[in-house]
Amino acid sequence: MSRSRLKIYIFLVLTFLCFGGISFAQSKNYLQLHTSAGVSTPMPKFRFQPMFAGLGSYYEGGFDYFFGKLGLATSGGIIYHPTDKLFKSFINSKYNASANQILSSKWETTYGLLGLVYKTNKGNWEFDLTGKAGVSQIKVPVMAYVKSFEQSSLELFNFYGGANNEWQPTWSSGIRIAYKLSDMAGIQLKGDYLASTNTQKSTYTNSYVDIQDRNKNGSLESTEYFESPKYTSTGNINMQAVNIGVGLVFQLGRPSPPAAKRMFAEIPEEDRPEQVNKDLNLEVLPVKAVIRQVIEPEVDKVHPSKAPESGINKELAISDTEIIENNPFGGDEIKYNAPESRYDAEGATFLYKAGESYFSGNDFESAMPCFNKLKADPLYPHAKYMFAMTLSEMGNCEEAAKEYQEFDNNYKGSDARTFKIIFKSRIEKCKTILKPDHDDIVAGNMANGVSYKIQFIAMKQSNASFPKLAEMNEIGNEFLPSSGIYRYNLETYYDLDHATKDMNKVRKMGFRDAFIAVYSDGDRVDTLHHAK
Repeated sequence: MSRSRLKIYIFLVLTFLCFGGISFAQSKNYLQLHTSAGVSTPMPKFRFQPMFAGLGSYYEGGFDYFFGKLGLATSGGIIYHPTDKLFKSFINSKYNASANQILSSKWETTYGLLGLVYKTNKGNWEFDLTGKAGVSQIKVPVMAYVKSFEQSSLELFNFYGGANNEWQPTWSSGIRIAYKLSDMAGIQLKGDYLASTNTQKSTYTNSYVDIQDRNKNGSLESTEYFESPKYTSTGNINMQAVNIGVGLVFQLGRPSPPAAKRMFAEIPEEDRPEQVNKDLNLEVLPVKAVIRQVIEPEVDKVHPSKAPESGINKELAISDTEIIENNPFGGDEIKYNAPESRYDAEGATFLYKAGESYFSGNDFESAMPCFNKLKADPLYPHAKYMFAMTLSEMGNCEEAAKEYQEFDNNYKGSDARTFKIIFKSRIEKCKTILKPDHDDIVAGNMANGVSYKIQFIAMKQSNASFPKLAEMNEIGNEFLPSSGIYRYNLETYYDLDHATKDMNKVRKMGFRDAFIAVYSDGDRVDTLHHAK
C-alpha cells in the first residue's frame, strides 16, 4: 500500500470514529456509508498537450453524518487517468515513431475531502447535494520518447513531475441520486466535479526537440536532430475532472417513521351516536357508531364569550367541504376534498370494507366519507373508483365523472377496462335520473315526520345568544341531562340540500364543526356531514 493511500484511509477512519462517538439515540441523527466507482473525464487543459490525460476511472468511499436533512460529509478516493493512447498518437504524428520507442505511465490522484451534504427525498428516491474541500496528492506520470540515430540514442520528448509527495488544496461539488432497496441499503448514481487549486507545490517539466525532416527523405537523421531547436518549459499541476459512477449506499441508525397510534381525536361522550341513542331510548346502531368513532373528529365546546361569530376568529372558518352551485339536477352538492392519508394498514382496511358494506346496502351517505378518506392513498387505488361510484349513485354526476377521470388516468391495473364499462353504465343512469322537485321533497318529509337541524355548538350555558346565526334561521337548544350540556341548533329544515347549504355557511362563520342532525317525529336518529 502506498503511503498516500494509507494517509487517506487513516483520515476516513479517524473522522468516522469522531462522528461515531455521537449517539444514534438522537432521533434525527444517522450515519450514511457510501461507495462508488466509475469513469473520470479530465477537463481542459488537463487532457491536452503536454498533460495527455485520457478518459480514466475512479474509486471512492466515505460516509455522511446527518442531523435531519443537513449533514457532514467525508469522502476519499483515487483517480487514474491513462496517458499512453493520447501520448502515442502525438508522438506518431510528430516524429513518425513506432510504439516500442515510447514510454508512458498514468496520472494518479489521491484525495480526501470534508464538507456538507443536504438531502431531499421523494418516496424511495433520495437526492444528496454535496460541497466539500480537502487535499489531494498528484502522482505525475513520466512520458518520454527516445530515438536511435545510428549508434546513439537521443531524447526527443520528455515529460516528468517534481516532488510527488506534496499535498495541495482540492474542492468538489456534486449530486448523488439513490434508490432505497430497504430501510438500510440502496443503490446510487453519483456525479461530481473535482479540481485542485493552482499552487506551486506540484510542478512538471516538459522538454522536447522540434525536429523536422528537412531533406524530405521520410526519416529523421542525427544531423537534423542537432540542427533543431530544443525547448524546455515548467508549470503547475492543476487537476480538473468530472467523475460519474454507480455504487451502494447504507444508512445506519436512521429512525423509521412512527406508527400511527390513533387516526383521529375521540368524539366527546355526549356526542357519540351510541350515547345519543341511549339518552333518547332509541335502538343502538353499533356499526355506524364504530365507523364514526374512526372517521369523525372531536366536536369543540366553546365558551359563549369566545364563540366565533362572523368576522371573529376567521382563521377557524376553514372547511373541508365546498358548495357546488348551479347543479343541473337542482339543489347544491357537497364536494369532498380528500385529505392526505394518515391511516395504518388495519385502519385503512377497516374503512374500505365499511365503505363497501354501506355501498352494497345503498347507504351512500355513510359510504362516501369512508372512500373519501382513502381516495388519496396509493395503497387503496380502488377507493377513488368507489368514491366516484358513490357520487354517481347520489346524483352528483359531474363530480363523479371528474373523480373517475382522475382514477382512470392513474390506474394501471388489468381490470381498468372492466371498471370503465361499469362506470359508464352508472354515469349514464345518473344523468337520466332527475332529483325530485323541492316542494315534493318538503311535502314528503313533513308527511313522514322527517326534519333536519344544524348543530353548531355544545356548551353548559342555557341562554347563549348568537345574533349573526339568528339572522339565518331560528335557534333552539336541547338539554342532555346525562352530561349537563346544551346542544345549540339552527332549526327546522325539511330539505336536506337547504340544510347542507346553511351548514356550510355556518362553518364559514367560524363554527367549523357544525353538522346536520336528522330527526324523526321530533327524535334525533342520525347525524350527517361531520367536519373532517
